[in-house]
Amino acid sequence: MCLPSHTIVDLLPCVSTGIVTGSMYDKIRYERGAIQQRITELTAARDKLDSVIEHVLRVGIYEEPTPQAAG
Repeated sequence: MCLPSHTIVDLLPCVSTGIVTGSMYDKIRYERGAIQQRITELTAARDKLDSVIEHVLRVGIYEEPTPQAAG
């Protein structure tokens, strides 16, 4: 996910002028924290999926029965 367009518009002046106000700095820090939170959550979800994949590989993958074999 990218930064929201309103956030980019708010931060553009500091990029083009090199002048950063306290509120701009706070916004940058807030956005960075939000991105880090998403990274942390996605990393945890990935790690859980890795555990499931490892379990599946340990117990084996079985072919699904064909409709004829199931009946």
